[in-house]
Amino acid sequence: MSIYITALLWILFCISGTVNAAEKQPALERAYAAYDLDAVRNTAKFMAKKAVELNLGEPISPMTFTNFGAGSIYYASYDLPVVRLFDVAGDKYLGGWDLGVKNDIAWETKLDERFNRQQMEPRYEYAAGGDGAGCLLKHPLRYTDLDNDGQPELFILFGAGGPSSLAIFSTKMKKVIFSSLLEYDNGRMPDEVDEEIYHLSEAKNPDVPQYISSLDDRYNSFDIGYRSFGKLFFGDINDDGKQDVILWRKYFESLTIGDAKKGFAKKDELFVHYALVNGEYKKQPTAANIIQRWLAAKQLSWQQGFPSRSECPGQQGQLIPELHDSLLNDPDVLH
Repeated sequence: MSIYITALLWILFCISGTVNAAEKQPALERAYAAYDLDAVRNTAKFMAKKAVELNLGEPISPMTFTNFGAGSIYYASYDLPVVRLFDVAGDKYLGGWDLGVKNDIAWETKLDERFNRQQMEPRYEYAAGGDGAGCLLKHPLRYTDLDNDGQPELFILFGAGGPSSLAIFSTKMKKVIFSSLLEYDNGRMPDEVDEEIYHLSEAKNPDVPQYISSLDDRYNSFDIGYRSFGKLFFGDINDDGKQDVILWRKYFESLTIGDAKKGFAKKDELFVHYALVNGEYKKQPTAANIIQRWLAAKQLSWQQGFPSRSECPGQQGQLIPELHDSLLNDPDVLH
């Protein structure tokens, strides 16, 4: 599948109305993290104590939480893929809800083949404080009123050492209304692998990939490295008066050391349309070429999809490097 900016992350969301993508975009605001400010540490300590008292599990990862700017009712997330609700002033625990994967989560055919071969799947593991994805995992809990109904939705990011994922939780319906795989980088340079496993003689073979799978070396075999990235676009994308989510995914495989170019080549691509139906985002049977026309009409490019901007120290506000790398050899990611 990173998050240290001052107060909120401006995300390039697509919204209904004008087709100009340069219009003002809604903000995705960061929740508090227990390590942010002295002023909120007591709130975090209360919720952690209450969780232990009720046998909800002692928080190990830093807790992230929000009251949406006012009041004593806080949504909190930590460790497990669960969001919990606390009334701090009333000294009450109000409930918890699972943040698991929805059935209509989608990714590329090529990526599915790799997941099956390596017996992997997206893991919804809470990872506050982790790097990756532009340091957004420093504050994995965000919120915004995505569907403009006056009640905010929670955006929860996951990614503890595996594929990074996103779940959107409706505070009105008390359930996950959308989930998606975001990124999975499973390609590294052969010289990062133990030389006893990756023999130097193999490196002279022009068919050896420039990047190898970081899992296969455990079994003394070397498969081609791959990277998969997803971008999300939110708003009334097709101008039908309903809120949509567009998922645009790309799958890349390593070039070989015999190739003139360095890096990766795009091997698969996916466009998926989700529409808001009865409060949840449902996958629609919309053809890829139609979705591409919608994005073009809104002047929405790869760089404008979420996630896009880094919150890493020294890179704040810049494009997340791995999602927009020239080594991917794909003109789309540079625009």
